[in-house]
Order: sequence, then C-alpha cells, then structure tokens
Amino acid sequence: MAAEPLDISKLQKQLDKYVDAAGADQRRFEIHRYGSPVAALVSGWDLEKLASWGKNKGQGVNAPGEWISISIARASFSTYVDRAAAGKRYLIRNSRPQSRANAGLIGTADLRVLEALDDPAGQEKKRRATADRDEKLRRAFEQAGIVVSWPTGNPIPEAERALIPLRPGEQPLSEQIIAERQR
Repeated sequence: MAAEPLDISKLQKQLDKYVDAAGADQRRFEIHRYGSPVAALVSGWDLEKLASWGKNKGQGVNAPGEWISISIARASFSTYVDRAAAGKRYLIRNSRPQSRANAGLIGTADLRVLEALDDPAGQEKKRRATADRDEKLRRAFEQAGIVVSWPTGNPIPEAERALIPLRPGEQPLSEQIIAERQR
C-alpha cells in the first residue's frame, strides 16, 4: 500500500482526523516538509508489524514505540516529526472516547521497510530463496552421508492425508489414552 503525500502544516491542523484515518482505515501518510518526505503516519498495526520485523532481524526492537497522547503530539508536532525522521517511533493514542484508533509516527526509512514487507513479489522471492536454501542443505547432507529421518517416518504430503474414521460410539484415540492413564 502506497503512502499518501501530506504537508506537515495540514497534518498538524487536523491531526485527530488523520490519526483516525491511519488507525481505523489502515491508511499511510507520508509527511512532507518543504516538498520532501521527512516522516510517515501509519496505523498502529503497521507499527506492530515493523516492530516484529525488527525483532526477527535481530535488531532487538521489542516495543513498537513510545506512547504519546494526541494532545501532546499536537503541542510539539514538529519536534516529534524531527525525532521520527531520526529513527524514533511513536504510537499516538487518540484521547477521544469514541475513537479507539492508534497511529504510528515513523521515519521514512521505516516506511520503506513497511512497503517492502507488503510487496508480494518480494515475499515470493523470499519464499523461493528459502526453498532453494533448504534444497542446497538437503543435498549437502546427502553428499556428506548424513541421514535425516523423521521420528515417525517420512511426512505424508498434505494432499494424501485423511482423517481416521471413528466407529459409532467410539472415543477419539487421545481420549482413550487419557482414560487409560487415569485408571
């Protein structure tokens, strides 16, 4: 999903509206100052996805960002945008009771990462690379004479799997085992 360009002065004047749009409607806004992008306003969900991506990449990012209320963000919005441009992440909470939407304020580098995570072609390329790596590893094991076996034998392809039918009145095997152990 591409981010919509938005001037910082317009965003600051109507921050409530844009936080709701980013949080509830899952929209992304690229914040521009003097015509060039400096930060982005994204949904809270996007911020969580970004934090989880960073954690998986070994960057040690556990929390999505620092929580701030919308009134505090509005009071010194330019400062928060500058900090976000430098790499800090903020989760903006909307204080109105009827709105439960949260939005994230992030830098443009983080926005590019989010857009790359959304790219289906990139995901397919990643899947192919993983499959190629697994195949190379399997071949290397075979060449080295290492036998990999599953504890219950080779797995059955999902298409060939079938449910084990029960006779009328018969308990499932798991329940039979539990009853047997309780005796």
